[in-house]
Amino acid sequence: MILSDKDIKEFIKSGDIKIDPFSEKRLKQITYHFTLNNTLVVPKPSKLFDLKSPKNEYEEISFGDNGYVLNPGDFVLGQIAERISLSNKVACQLDARSSLARIGLNVLQGSLFVNPGTKDDRLTLEITNISKSPIKIYPGLKVVKGVFMLLTHAASGTAGKYSGQDDPRPKFD
Repeated sequence: MILSDKDIKEFIKSGDIKIDPFSEKRLKQITYHFTLNNTLVVPKPSKLFDLKSPKNEYEEISFGDNGYVLNPGDFVLGQIAERISLSNKVACQLDARSSLARIGLNVLQGSLFVNPGTKDDRLTLEITNISKSPIKIYPGLKVVKGVFMLLTHAASGTAGKYSGQDDPRPKFD
């Protein structure tokens, strides 16, 4: 079952969904709009990224009200500004905002699901400019929307290796 705005409010009140900070202005009929944090992680170019021994260097960039320019083809890792926690009976599916996709800003390339049992997580965004023009992004930009779902049975197990993440860099195992 997909949760409505009224359901989401009730689940926030019960503690099954936690969004910190929460803004009722970003709550829509069946979605919640998450915003971009002020730090990006940029992979440094290398001759080869070997997945058998993944060792890549990253540059961390903090940006403010002046924004950050993504040139065509640029790829960066970002995170949402909010921290999210879900009980083991709720999941969340992320969806890109069509207004950003229509200008060539791709913010989701990986997993679109936030697992039940996620604790205090800043979700990672894989951001690419696929347009032919530079795009300037800013902290606080509404970048993704979450659709919350009630599971028919509470999930068992743990939320996964990225739960509680503060660092958007990939983990290989």
